[in-house]
Amino acid sequence: MILASNISCKRGNNLIFENLNFKIEDGVATIISGKNGSGKTSLLRILANLLKPKKGDIIWKGKSIYKNIDEYHKELTYIADINCSKENLSVYENMKFWKNLYKSSISNDLFLKLLSNIDLDNYINERVKNLSSGQKRKLELTRLIIEERHTWILDEPFLGLDQQSVSIIGQTISDHLKQKGTVILSSHIPVNITNKTYIDLDLHESN
Repeated sequence: MILASNISCKRGNNLIFENLNFKIEDGVATIISGKNGSGKTSLLRILANLLKPKKGDIIWKGKSIYKNIDEYHKELTYIADINCSKENLSVYENMKFWKNLYKSSISNDLFLKLLSNIDLDNYINERVKNLSSGQKRKLELTRLIIEERHTWILDEPFLGLDQQSVSIIGQTISDHLKQKGTVILSSHIPVNITNKTYIDLDLHESN
């Protein structure tokens, strides 16, 4: 469980939201909603410790994450709305890089099955720069399986995906929740996940 206590966020001289309190439970998808500019990405970055709040604290396992940051990071996969794959490497080379970086235990057979499930198996040796935006996004989302982390923080994970891929990633998220994983995400696309709750930032914007 993650608890947010009186979180406020400032962008430049503008206070985006303030005194935000919520809890994020294992096994339940927490969906961050709100209009453009309401602070969805900023909140996700705060939860991923990529942005410090103006004030407030994030509590995890009974402690502030800022007092236990290394252990907290070991639990996280953060997928931003901008892909991080290396353009001049192939699909396989990117996946191998992530596997080595995160000391993943997944096998090459699982690699191939994963690529087949998202229709990237025919592009395994293709350089990322030659892929479509949707294919790049699907490659990025393989990190959910490769990194083997408990907490997933996802900023617009369905961006550029076709409906079949949206369904596959939605099922992957549902499977993670069934295993009592933690999922926090923002999405402009309706999410077909049964067990979910919402944090509406439009209700917490600063006046």
